[in-house]
Amino acid sequence: MIQGTTPVHTFTLGAEFQALAEQGLQSLFVTYAQYGSVVVEKTLDDVSCSKDSVVVSLTQEETLQFNPDAPVEIQIRFLTRASQEAYATNILTEPVERVLKAGVL
Repeated sequence: MIQGTTPVHTFTLGAEFQALAEQGLQSLFVTYAQYGSVVVEKTLDDVSCSKDSVVVSLTQEETLQFNPDAPVEIQIRFLTRASQEAYATNILTEPVERVLKAGVL
């Protein structure tokens, strides 16, 4: 991901997520962290969910918060409404690239 851009991340979670999502999701968090601290967090209200994926859009302001010296760690956690089961994905990493002219366009 490049600082100061507006990426859209689509996370395909597969059949297990589809089965759980059909129960209804009580909460969902997509967490972006660096150096062990949360930098950006999106909730169920901020994302689009389909039967097997979660789509997250980031703003220029959000991507400018990421440090290009370390990869961003990304994890999705959610809680089902019906059975109150909590799930977490494996942690993904994505490199961050700098821009020559910082700031929002």
